[in-house]
Amino acid sequence: MASPDRDNGARSAGLGGGIQLAKAAGVQRRYLSDIERGKVNPSIQIQDQIATALGIPLAELIAEAEREREQNRRRQQDDA
Repeated sequence: MASPDRDNGARSAGLGGGIQLAKAAGVQRRYLSDIERGKVNPSIQIQDQIATALGIPLAELIAEAEREREQNRRRQQDDA
């Protein structure tokens, strides 16, 4: 699932999200979609390419993923 923050980050970087972000990061759109949905675990190199395309430090991209993971964990606990 794509996070709104990531989509806004792509838009503010002038990428519009989706296809343009994938192109700027040098990855296939389908692969980027799989990353966003948590279906694949990208290498650190791919993560760096995405962060660079978004114009943010790699550490910020990873921190956002950690925040999202924690939110998902909390939701699952609340639903249980």
